[in-house]
Amino acid sequence: MERIFTGVVIAGLASLCVAQYVSAQGRTPFKSSVIGVAAAADAEQLERGRRISAELNVAKLQASNPDAYDGGFMEFSQQTVLPYVYGRGGLSFKDRELVVIATIITQGIPSGLEWHFKDVAWRAGITEEELQETIFTTCLYAGWPKCASANQVLHKVMKAPNDWPPELRKPKAG
Repeated sequence: MERIFTGVVIAGLASLCVAQYVSAQGRTPFKSSVIGVAAAADAEQLERGRRISAELNVAKLQASNPDAYDGGFMEFSQQTVLPYVYGRGGLSFKDRELVVIATIITQGIPSGLEWHFKDVAWRAGITEEELQETIFTTCLYAGWPKCASANQVLHKVMKAPNDWPPELRKPKAG
């Protein structure tokens, strides 16, 4: 029963996200009360998504790969993913970012990790040591190759010039 309820909730959220995006584009694929709710919430959600986008420095990511974010994809993200995921309560920004990083590791997406390691993790107050421990912990569940790749990305980011505050860096062995 719990799985059915979870599936219904996920399907409902997915429908709401699609309805919001389509409504924001000025199109109506079907008549539904969901679209009416989405249209009323659009401005507030978009503003909240834009604030979160600024906090996460999404503009830097978008500038680094503009083709991945054209066609309204960034606006869609600002209306749905950012306010509904990063804008939720229940977890701190730091804890939520650690979950996101662990999830990206399990999917084996080094390019996503690089941005999170370089531009988001330190903004969330995550230390280099906490990132290393997240990689180690995830290894059991994601597999060695994915975690070895994540470890390599982390070391690449930390060796390159970056914005990481010194207090979040792992002390060098001496």
